[in-house]
Amino acid sequence: MNFKKFAYIFGGFYILLALASVYPNDIIGHNAFLSTDFLHNFIHLLIGFVLVGIALWDNDEHFSLPRVIRTIGGVLIVLAVFGAWFTGLDIGKIMGLITVNGTANILHLITGVLCIVVGTSPLRNYRKGDGVMHSH
Repeated sequence: MNFKKFAYIFGGFYILLALASVYPNDIIGHNAFLSTDFLHNFIHLLIGFVLVGIALWDNDEHFSLPRVIRTIGGVLIVLAVFGAWFTGLDIGKIMGLITVNGTANILHLITGVLCIVVGTSPLRNYRKGDGVMHSH
């Protein structure tokens, strides 16, 4: 797997999370297993589109995809820590803004750590145009 493939898969996962909450269900949404609100879903959508968009656009001259993956991982870990600090395992709002619960905090922690691990790993990327694999 390379960084672009990870960004497509991970970004797609977060886009699907956001879209799954559009229709009320017991898995994701308001008072669901993974409790979210509009702003929380918007952030999921933003994370997904940033990863997919940069993976599509990145040609190793403008952005470093591993750096973006690590940054998103750091943001997710901070959200997990804030979520645990403000709500514990109960449903609540981070600083009165974003609805989370214990499940969301755990998801953010796991996916954040995954991004940090992948973003610091020696995965390889293909550079556009030369067909040669390069280490980051």
